[in-house]
Amino acid sequence: MTPSRRGFLKGVAAGAAAAWAGCRRDAAPREDGPPNVLLVVADDLGIDALSLYGEAGIETPRLARLAAEGMRFETAWSTPLCTPSRVELLTGRYPCRTGWTDNIQARFEPGFAGKRFVDPAWPSLGRVMRDAGYRTAVAGKWQLCRFDERPDHPAELGFEEHRLWSWMEKGSDGRALVQTARYWNPSVVEGGVTTTREGAYGPHLFRDFLADFMRRRRHEPFFAFYPMALPHPPYQPPPTRADVGDPATRSSDPAFFPDMVAALDAIVGELVDAVDALGLGARTLVLFTSDNGTPGEIPVRRHGVPGVGGKGTLSEAGVRVPLIARWTGVVAPGTVTPALVDLSDVLPTLAELSGSADVPETDGVSFLPVLVGKEGARRTIFSQLGDARAIRGRRWKLDSDGRLFDLVNDPLERFDLGADPARKGLVDGLGEVLDAVCR
Repeated sequence: MTPSRRGFLKGVAAGAAAAWAGCRRDAAPREDGPPNVLLVVADDLGIDALSLYGEAGIETPRLARLAAEGMRFETAWSTPLCTPSRVELLTGRYPCRTGWTDNIQARFEPGFAGKRFVDPAWPSLGRVMRDAGYRTAVAGKWQLCRFDERPDHPAELGFEEHRLWSWMEKGSDGRALVQTARYWNPSVVEGGVTTTREGAYGPHLFRDFLADFMRRRRHEPFFAFYPMALPHPPYQPPPTRADVGDPATRSSDPAFFPDMVAALDAIVGELVDAVDALGLGARTLVLFTSDNGTPGEIPVRRHGVPGVGGKGTLSEAGVRVPLIARWTGVVAPGTVTPALVDLSDVLPTLAELSGSADVPETDGVSFLPVLVGKEGARRTIFSQLGDARAIRGRRWKLDSDGRLFDLVNDPLERFDLGADPARKGLVDGLGEVLDAVCR
């Protein structure tokens, strides 16, 4: 880390300490050192599903409050699929560099010859934070390995404690793989041991685990990571539904999607409340984002036009996700920023925040300056689906097949300007940037 960046971090830390000095000390937490981090990643939630992003979406009062108490990013990109986004977030590297361009399920198809787990030799957000002196824990959806093949995988990636949905296991015939339950009566891996939690609701088990972790580690810097299962299908009623006990509702009905988003919202609020009850609001950066856009079976409105979610596509509907940051006394409340961010930026941001002396090489750019009111360093952001790639700046988006869209005047990407001779210079320039990303 350069001396100038150390000075920047020292100033941020001093501001946080000053803000903390006036706060209530309910649990007498530490008053020095780097801030804690609570990182929550929703599963299958694009901005078009949320009213707080200006669409006729679902009301999420706790996310709205989080944004009011902190900063909302207008333009954050993910990949269009679950596993590639998780790999990008944890490694800080784009799919074209890691080879994780599709969901992990594809690695269990006949004929696949590569690794079926995320390589611990790569950079890892958990390991960066652990090595910087943080206590680390993850709960929720992992989907970066099969636990019967690699039970210690979370620890290999730097997480000291874990409670995770088991995802896949061998069926009764000992050969075929079956997906385990993630919501009701979930199959959970904790400390490398898999059990079925009869009568439990998975998202609450994961919430409780992280709340307890933060309570136990409140006197040390901690990194609590919650990659949620919600609101990914199967669409099942959360505990707040009156018909939750009806077995007929335990299959999958997209009509439950709003209830699942409401449950997600409540859980995020409860974890933030846990931070505040410990007196750690001024010592904790809370980040909320998502892994990809809303699924295609969910009706949404985008810019006033009815449609469906775009998960699995490189359209804005498939890759544009919410990003909210709260750090009491440091991030100005009620801020909306146009800064461009993609998921590769999370690792370098938290590495810088932690004061890590050994930041690995990544494709990301720290957005810590944005959180304290400075301009973002990015001019373009990137996404990938299989071999197809896309890049965008504030206005223009270029797909690797040569299609060009003006996202200011055509946010629904209806009109391809890539063949317009007047735009050739723009296409060529963005094309060079796009090609350079994966060189």
